[in-house]
Amino acid sequence: MGKIIVFDYAGMMLYLVLIGIIVFKKLYKGNLNINFFMLIIVAAADNLFDIVCVKYDLAGPGNVGEKYFFHGAYLLFHCVAAPMYVYYIDLLTDRWTVIKKSIRKRVTFLIPVTLVSVFLVTNYFHKLVFYLNENDEYTRGKLFFLLYVLTAIYEVSAFINIMKYREVLDRGRYVSLLSWIVMLCIAVVIQYIYPNILVEMFTSALGYMFILMMVQRPEEIIDVETGLGKQSLFYNDIRKININNQKVDIIIVNILNYKSIRNVTGLDSIKLIRKKIIEKINKILGETHIKNRVYYVDTGEIRIITDDDGEEVAEKINSFFKEDFNWNDMSINFITLVCLARMPQELEDDVQLINLEDRLDNTKYTGDVLYARDIFKKDRYLMAKDLEKIIDEAITKKEFEVFYQPIYSVKDKRFNGAEALLRLKNEKYGFISTDIVIETAKDIGRIGEIGNIVLCKICKFMKGKDFPKLGIESISVNLSVAECMKSGAAASIIKTINKYGVDKSKISFEITESVTGLKQKSILKNLNEFNKEGIEVIIDNYGTGYTNIGQMSSMPYEGVKMDIRNIKFKSDEGTKIVIENSIKMIKAMKKYAIVEGVEENEELKSVMDFGCDYVQGFCFSKPLKKKEFIKFMKEDNTVL
Repeated sequence: MGKIIVFDYAGMMLYLVLIGIIVFKKLYKGNLNINFFMLIIVAAADNLFDIVCVKYDLAGPGNVGEKYFFHGAYLLFHCVAAPMYVYYIDLLTDRWTVIKKSIRKRVTFLIPVTLVSVFLVTNYFHKLVFYLNENDEYTRGKLFFLLYVLTAIYEVSAFINIMKYREVLDRGRYVSLLSWIVMLCIAVVIQYIYPNILVEMFTSALGYMFILMMVQRPEEIIDVETGLGKQSLFYNDIRKININNQKVDIIIVNILNYKSIRNVTGLDSIKLIRKKIIEKINKILGETHIKNRVYYVDTGEIRIITDDDGEEVAEKINSFFKEDFNWNDMSINFITLVCLARMPQELEDDVQLINLEDRLDNTKYTGDVLYARDIFKKDRYLMAKDLEKIIDEAITKKEFEVFYQPIYSVKDKRFNGAEALLRLKNEKYGFISTDIVIETAKDIGRIGEIGNIVLCKICKFMKGKDFPKLGIESISVNLSVAECMKSGAAASIIKTINKYGVDKSKISFEITESVTGLKQKSILKNLNEFNKEGIEVIIDNYGTGYTNIGQMSSMPYEGVKMDIRNIKFKSDEGTKIVIENSIKMIKAMKKYAIVEGVEENEELKSVMDFGCDYVQGFCFSKPLKKKEFIKFMKEDNTVL
């Protein structure tokens, strides 16, 4: 029975339509669109090679070289299309930003397609994937099954990623992406059982058409006049950044007098003026060589996301808007508010971003670049008068949350611990600074109650069904010096831990280094009691305050933690020498050294070279809610 090629012709027609739509609508700008376009090109070439292969097969004996070439090319393009689709999903969900940081993950991603491609390229010599029989007919070889294994690996990976990130995909995108996988799997099975029915190419083309209509949907995510992403795309990207624990800078640009300028210049002119503005912003971004994404979210409002330090970009954009803009013999002055916010250092999620944007609507124009940290400081000042009431209500209603920041073991090459961090979110003010909450709680004498609420939440987590599966050896909890000075504090804490039946060796307490300067018998007694019960004590914030070396050497503790967030680590060689020798001193004392506040890969490499035992910081992950932390430990707890 001859091969039924009509489906291949139909598939080729669909691919030509897809390519025509993409070219006509210029949907080939940006990494995501470029990848989708290349995916369509590869799939179309694969379809074309399949048609040529069938033509040669139907021609009968002979054309041996051509048959080997075109069948090999068809299978090779077929193999490449599978990882390209997974890469497209990774770009769509921003997961690729996580993968590209890990050499191991990139290598793992490429190994299957590389191995199969090598077999295909060399197939003419070993004929293990396919060969031509005595009648010069195409015949599957012993290793042909590898092509199905390869497809299965990448399709399963795509399915897992779609399910994992479904919360950032609307229903249409979610269904269409899953449908493509299901349709392709059915087509592969049909074609495997009935090799003469060539439905796979047509099914793929049909699936890509659905994706173009439901996922790409340029009219929904791209502003037609500017070619920039719309507001919906901006917030969706922010949510993906948050899910993937990325560290980015967000530049908010609001032209306050945009509507007034539009009324004066007219609709046609304002479109051209806007085009010039966007060209200038793109030029500034190009000159700084910073990876970026630009969005036109509303009338006169532009948003920029940068992967690196956006302060230079923000200053240059602000300077541009302060210059006179000449247009048709008119000198236009833009009143433009430019604000820089860092995520996740200053913004926890898209909700806080929206809150910041709302605050900017009521912010007075100064001509200078605004910084989110300064705006939040003002909010804290206004919040101070309400804070005591907020804390009282939070204690009564047990509204305090516990976030967990993973701690990486250099020796074990995995995350085997975490620091539990207090968080309080208020309906009016959003997340309130933990430092402010703690200081106010101390002043009103309620720090102990908060500490007990937090400890109980941690103990409940540790006794839950998920905790034993995470491979966590210890969770550290902050203990205030004020609480440590209380007589019987250790006994009360140990009683709470015993109530939940938690292994005490899996809990440690962090106490700031200032405790070493207080010659209080109650402190030493509490620390000794912790030590007796097998609960580790860590000296926190070493080097940031006052340390009594003599007192420190006589205290019972097992580790020392240093915070490098607020020091010029990268630019100051003297600071590096202090950090390196501090680590050596700590280890010489038979204690373990933890370095927190590590944000850059350069910092990570340095502190690991210095010999620290544990690393904590945004270079790995921001503090996570319990559910997100469990997910992180299960999915990302791998060797660097």
